[in-house]
Amino acid sequence: RSLLLLVYIYQKLGRDDDAFRLYDQIELLSPRPLSYVTSGEHFFEHKKYRASIAAFKEAIQLNASHVGALYGLAKVYRVFQPEKSVAFLDKIVVSDDISTDQLYQIGLLYDQLSEKQMAEQFYSAYLNRIDLNPDLFDHFTVHKYAVYALIRLGRFEAAAMLIEAANYELAEQLYFVLLEADRKSTRLNSSHQI
Repeated sequence: RSLLLLVYIYQKLGRDDDAFRLYDQIELLSPRPLSYVTSGEHFFEHKKYRASIAAFKEAIQLNASHVGALYGLAKVYRVFQPEKSVAFLDKIVVSDDISTDQLYQIGLLYDQLSEKQMAEQFYSAYLNRIDLNPDLFDHFTVHKYAVYALIRLGRFEAAAMLIEAANYELAEQLYFVLLEADRKSTRLNSSHQI
């Protein structure tokens, strides 16, 4: 774990060569799905898609149902082969093993791929999960995701109540973030149509 933290720090410092070298060392020392997923995410952020795909596939060889690896492959393929993206997402089943954040991110990716029924399934699972833990609502990201999921599910009254319950500053931030997300979603959906 400390090596992964060092990789993260190298990334933030812009020392990508050091980060990539350390990734290779980590994978040789202890090949675990998490190290490959972390590597795949790093490659994806730097638009090294082939390397990202290879890393995620290594993770899947170690654990065929690893949510992070399947989601990572779906995210990479969305860039240039959206039809393959859905195939990887479809291997992910809503379960307690999926983090709250992953539930939302998977729903969002399905939504961007115009797979509305599957998006609704993951958005609903996300909302059910956070209903179980109201302490999470103090966190801006959770608020933002919840409001966006409610809007995408057409539950506007619930979204309005959630925004009304937020303090003024948080509500203002939510408005601008959701406005931008809606613009991006519109652009993504129109760019995939022929």
